[in-house]
Amino acid sequence: PAAIFPAFPTVGMAWLFLDLEPGPLSIDTASQVAVTALQAGLTPIARVPKGEFGMATRMLDNGALGLVMPHINTAQEAKLLVSKLRFPPSGERSVFGGRPQFGGAPRPGSETSEMRTRETRISAMVEPWEAVANAPKIAGGGGIDGVSGGKKEWVGEPDSTSACPLEIPFPLD
Repeated sequence: PAAIFPAFPTVGMAWLFLDLEPGPLSIDTASQVAVTALQAGLTPIARVPKGEFGMATRMLDNGALGLVMPHINTAQEAKLLVSKLRFPPSGERSVFGGRPQFGGAPRPGSETSEMRTRETRISAMVEPWEAVANAPKIAGGGGIDGVSGGKKEWVGEPDSTSACPLEIPFPLD
């Protein structure tokens, strides 16, 4: 299937979503797909299970340019997410050079940190419905590039009978 990736940008596709949360996709397979996507000019984005920071950093170290962490329901959880996935001074990730994002070529740690900080996108997935009200604080603490939610959280109230009243301006003021 990865052989078709080079055709994706020609039809307007810019990114590829690798979902490691609910299914059987392994880090090994997801990393291989992410590297192939990078080579085809696509932006690989991975979703990992809540609190799996080791898996998240491994995906970011092995090709993913974006990360979605589900069940980030408070500003404190968002702050922890940023600290685990961002490089200093915003976070505590360690830096080394020869990553797939650089074609495997070694680079100085400072250059790697600056470039990866600039290019990595982190999204907090807000679940359950009660946490949607926290979305502005989750997004507004710095280091979070976007907030998303599950269908029931963003489409309607817990009974899914009405539209979601939440609108979050981007960029955040």
